[in-house]
Amino acid sequence: MPGLARPRRIRCDRCSEAQRAELQALLDEAVRYGECQAPGTDRRILHLGVEEGDEMPIWTLSVAEDSVPETLLRWWRLAVEDAFSSDDGDPA
Repeated sequence: MPGLARPRRIRCDRCSEAQRAELQALLDEAVRYGECQAPGTDRRILHLGVEEGDEMPIWTLSVAEDSVPETLLRWWRLAVEDAFSSDDGDPA
């Protein structure tokens, strides 16, 4: 399903301090699940990353969708439609 594989971008500079703190806590929690080694049948993998302003990755993690908190999935879904995100590839 190509639409599900489309990258999402959350522009943290457009988030409130509380939203940034929540997102940081969710990413910290995702780390506890560790890198996904081998996907199973019908198993989706989330490839998470944090980039600096120049789009250079400074942190990455791949984790099975079914093992991350529901709140992190909600952020992922909202990244397509919410005002604090951009899916046009423009980091500015």
